[in-house]
Amino acid sequence: SWQLRESTSSPLKYAAHDAYTGFSVAMMRGDLQSALLWSQRAGDAYGGSDAWATFARFGAWDRISGAAPQREFYAVLASGLAALHRGDTKYAQNMLAQYANTDADYRWILEGAIADAQGRVDDAAAAYTNAIDYQAREDTGEQLPLFPAGEFLGAMYLHHARYDDAVRAYQAALERFKNDPRALYGLAQAQRALGQSSEAAQTLKTFGTQWGAAAPPDLAIAKVSP
Repeated sequence: SWQLRESTSSPLKYAAHDAYTGFSVAMMRGDLQSALLWSQRAGDAYGGSDAWATFARFGAWDRISGAAPQREFYAVLASGLAALHRGDTKYAQNMLAQYANTDADYRWILEGAIADAQGRVDDAAAAYTNAIDYQAREDTGEQLPLFPAGEFLGAMYLHHARYDDAVRAYQAALERFKNDPRALYGLAQAQRALGQSSEAAQTLKTFGTQWGAAAPPDLAIAKVSP
């Protein structure tokens, strides 16, 4: 699994690249407090804030809804996802309009999440696939995407009971990011739903070895609709 050197008291200053790399790893690891610490370091390095991105990654929607953005780099995406969580598709669509003609993973993720919430599974899958392709091109080296799109694709198929598709999506996500905790946990749920008990047990064993015996809520599923 991914490792970080952390200090909650050290006055160390991080170069922008290093801070963002640490932030992306913390987001993947599934530790909210660690992610918030590194989000502050990344925000300080880039002259803004990554708090809302962190809240959205961990489903802390109440920390976003109704709050005023303070130099938030991902305010549009986070606001849109939070709106979907409270069932406000119109507001989410207004947020998406701000990404018009933008080819970036955050645009495609929000577009996919809206389509998912509306039950347009094929449209959502196409949008998430665009996000996956974008991340394959742009997230290179040691940096990880803040919102791995493969997790969203797998979770969408999972909660629409398309379990074979969910298994394939999660397996593809794990080929890209080995031991991604959310993908491992989601894969086990899809395998279990298909009656693949031994496969699910092995996946959960891998999850447990890497991340602990049980899944905290913030590791469960990257589901954004209620």
